[in-house]
Amino acid sequence: QGRINNAIAAAGAAGGSSVEHRPGAGVLSARIIIDQDNVHLAGSGWGTVISGTVGVNEGYIQIDSTSEARENVTIADLWLARDDDSGGGFSTGVIYGNDTNEINDLTIAGVKITDTGAAGQNLITFRNEAGSMHRLWIHHCHLQHQDRYGIQLHKKVIVGWVENNYIELTAAGLNTIAVYD
Repeated sequence: QGRINNAIAAAGAAGGSSVEHRPGAGVLSARIIIDQDNVHLAGSGWGTVISGTVGVNEGYIQIDSTSEARENVTIADLWLARDDDSGGGFSTGVIYGNDTNEINDLTIAGVKITDTGAAGQNLITFRNEAGSMHRLWIHHCHLQHQDRYGIQLHKKVIVGWVENNYIELTAAGLNTIAVYD
């Protein structure tokens, strides 16, 4: 993740670009933080597998808008295979953002997320009562989980599309997609 976070910082400093991960397995020990605008984190399809153990209550990828709004971010064409038991509860997800400013033009496409850890974590979560999201597009994703939510949006979404996704939750009583205002 150090190389990926360094590449994200360099892409942001250059005004934005793609950070590409080749096919194969990558192992995380801490989360990937996208804290730059115009960054496109892309794999080569589901043959690009990212797994590992991250900190308690941390997801794999955080869209960080703590200090300022985040613009034009894409996460595409990779497999996030979470299998640890560090949990995360309802406030974080494997891909998540829970900060104070807006997130605009966010695309999550062609991403497979599996979470087989006993503690469970939401798969895609954006929480923030203060900020909002403009032009969110989650499509062609494959989400499998034994607990919690598939997609949870607890943020004011101005324009959003959630379409052509496969979501499988094995625990009864939870939502595949939950939207709160």
